[in-house]
Amino acid sequence: MVMLSPSPDKELRSIDLKPHIHSKGRELFLQLLSMLTDRLNTMKIKSIKEIKLFLNFFLPIINNNHRHALRYVFRHSIFAEIPTGNKISVSSFLGYSDSFILVLQGFVSGYILEFPMPRRDVWLGVSGSVYFNESLVNEVKGFNLEALEDSWLLIIPRKELEKGCDDYPILNRLFSHLLFPNAIRDLNNITLLSKLDGPENKLRYFKTIYPKVWKQVPERIYRTYLIQPDL
Repeated sequence: MVMLSPSPDKELRSIDLKPHIHSKGRELFLQLLSMLTDRLNTMKIKSIKEIKLFLNFFLPIINNNHRHALRYVFRHSIFAEIPTGNKISVSSFLGYSDSFILVLQGFVSGYILEFPMPRRDVWLGVSGSVYFNESLVNEVKGFNLEALEDSWLLIIPRKELEKGCDDYPILNRLFSHLLFPNAIRDLNNITLLSKLDGPENKLRYFKTIYPKVWKQVPERIYRTYLIQPDL
């Protein structure tokens, strides 16, 4: 965890922002960044890295005039940094409650462990991917994540996000423009993959839906997609 320096302005202005953020946008970005860091004394301290990832992810979706809405999501989110090869259980963050898992950066594999069955991989998340973790479905099975490269995740409890949508209607754009479309896309990809006949057809489709990262997937993982039955 990176601690904030006593004088953060110099550190904040040294951050390299995404190329698409123009000068006016950069100024607004820094204002938002400064606003969020002001909250760190009254909440769990978050690093500059976490704040930067958060704003880079959400500013294209929620107009930067809606600062209170962004602050709400920020306050009610959980950040998880997973080094390459490490594994975590999602229940360790929120218990068994519905939540959205967003990949802010990196590459992860989501899998289910249901004793005495072997591990079953059900989701590959790249930057921008979204997984909806349903407590009723995964409480018994246990949903886990393995980082295939150094990764940053954002976990948003469904209950808190729905309450935020009541208080800040602009947050409904998260559902309509990001969470549901991306979650449904990922689910459809894996569902279709599971229904294809033959390992060759499955491997061909696997390479199609993950063209940039499929070579990074360990054989032990992508083989679970090639041999598993229908989801």
